[in-house]
Amino acid sequence: MPSTRRRLLALVGTAGVGSLAGCTGDLLSSGSASDAEQCPPYEIPRWTVNGRDWSPPVVHGNRVLAGTRFAVTGDVVRSRLVSVNADDGSDQAIGTVEGGGFGVPQVHDDTVFVGTGTDQVFALHAETGDEQWVYDAGGQEEYGGGAPGQPAVVGETVVVGISHSEQPDADPVDPADYTHRVVGLDRDSGTERWATAFDDLVWAGPTRLGGSAGSSGASDEVVVTTQGGTVARLDAETGDVRWRTSLDAGIERRALVANDRVVVATVEGSVRELDPASGELGWRGALRGEPADWAQTDEGIVVGDDTGAVTAIRPARDGEQRWQYEAGAPVGGVDARGGVVYALDQRGVVHAISAAEGTRLSRQRYAEGREDDCGWSGNVPRTYGLTASEESLFLAGRWLGAMTSSWA
Repeated sequence: MPSTRRRLLALVGTAGVGSLAGCTGDLLSSGSASDAEQCPPYEIPRWTVNGRDWSPPVVHGNRVLAGTRFAVTGDVVRSRLVSVNADDGSDQAIGTVEGGGFGVPQVHDDTVFVGTGTDQVFALHAETGDEQWVYDAGGQEEYGGGAPGQPAVVGETVVVGISHSEQPDADPVDPADYTHRVVGLDRDSGTERWATAFDDLVWAGPTRLGGSAGSSGASDEVVVTTQGGTVARLDAETGDVRWRTSLDAGIERRALVANDRVVVATVEGSVRELDPASGELGWRGALRGEPADWAQTDEGIVVGDDTGAVTAIRPARDGEQRWQYEAGAPVGGVDARGGVVYALDQRGVVHAISAAEGTRLSRQRYAEGREDDCGWSGNVPRTYGLTASEESLFLAGRWLGAMTSSWA
């Protein structure tokens, strides 16, 4: 997978059981080599919506929301935020921007909160797209910065990471050229209530402490991760920092809260546990490659990486590895629903995996071309968006020309 530094330039068988903590181990394949080499059948999508540079899709009720580039005029890129009917694929634009595209939206009640690559955060009516407010950090940079992560809504506050620079020619790969902050915005007006400085871009957005599956209830605090390797716990009402912990590698996935523990994955393939009360580091596990996406299940966490491994771990058992599945190509998206883990690889193949055992349930191919190579070339990163609802799968990604829906 490409680093998000580069993506910023275009922001618009039977499984074995072992221990993940402290070792990588050998790949535990879910099937024979000949089985892995077989190309799965092509699945005709239920519907598609044309676009480019899709953000990961977000499901809200019977709607699917995602940002996508739709036009380029000269040097100006135009992007839209679309709301798609999950049943028939009919779509409407509920927001448009020029320059950097939309990040990952968050829907709360009837309002969509979403950041952009041009250092703005919008509040839009989820049905009509009417603008309720816009917050602008005032950056002057041509590339880099922005608010790509999914905002968190905590009480009357919208918490979002945002970076900007006063230099028009700021270097997108140099964090020193930018001001990096997590801001708390008034949910009704967009007024900045507080701002807390950080060392690097908050790419993935904050995670509400206690707001994830497997935890003991929501709180008024969030966990923030940065590309510089910082993990911090903040009071969402005041911005006060409860603790900060620095890791030895950057973080491009949002933190997960599982079994009342904070878990983060670094770009170098380590999985770290932190005590939510103190930030003290606990067990450490090693993945086979760089994590591309991860999700929670009833049993713990599943991680897909750029070597094609999908690994299930138990945070409550010191990072014990439950199983490891071989997708056969780099993984771009992972989600879990109803006892099934879904993994989208870079060939355009979706793997349905038993969350309990790590065995393959089915595979479907969503790429029409290159059947001799089983879809797209797995070496080209096209996908990093897979979202599962109760009945459907929604696929999108960096170079996909459409967002696609299929039965789960």
